[in-house]
Amino acid sequence: MTIGFLINELPEAILTTIISLLSDTCTRNSVALVCRKFRTLERATCTSLTFRGNARDLHLIPTCFSSVSDLDLSLLATASASPSPSPFPSPSTSDPPPPSR
Repeated sequence: MTIGFLINELPEAILTTIISLLSDTCTRNSVALVCRKFRTLERATCTSLTFRGNARDLHLIPTCFSSVSDLDLSLLATASASPSPSPFPSPSTSDPPPPSR
């Protein structure tokens, strides 16, 4: 008789400790892809994030990383540094300014 053991059956406290000890970003990302439970635990233990992309996309920063204490935005490009077409029309210069409140 073989005794089987599934890591997913470990208590969340132990899994959280194991995941928090992983320092390699690639490994942490791989763990987060295993299942929803592991993704949730990985995000709960993530303390540092670095964002790349456009500064105009800051509103897309997820709120599921509750333990982040170090947020690096230094790799974000400004809108003028990397122009890309917007799916929304830009206001023309002949349009009057919006009314102030």
